[in-house]
Amino acid sequence: MAEYASKRFCSLPGKDLLLWFQEFRQWVEASGIDIGAGGAGSVRNRARVLEVFETCMEDDARDWYESKIKGKN
Repeated sequence: MAEYASKRFCSLPGKDLLLWFQEFRQWVEASGIDIGAGGAGSVRNRARVLEVFETCMEDDARDWYESKIKGKN
């Protein structure tokens, strides 16, 4: 794991979702989590990244994620 925590995202004015997502991707890469195609380990890693992603959402962003995204294909 990276030695720093992933930043949290809340949907306040002035917050840039794209910038946050790029930083989240960098955190995943720095953590050494391989989400590349193939194998059971890859599936576990994707689930792990999704769990971290969910914990990074706050306030309205979390509400949006839970009502519009979570559990959908």
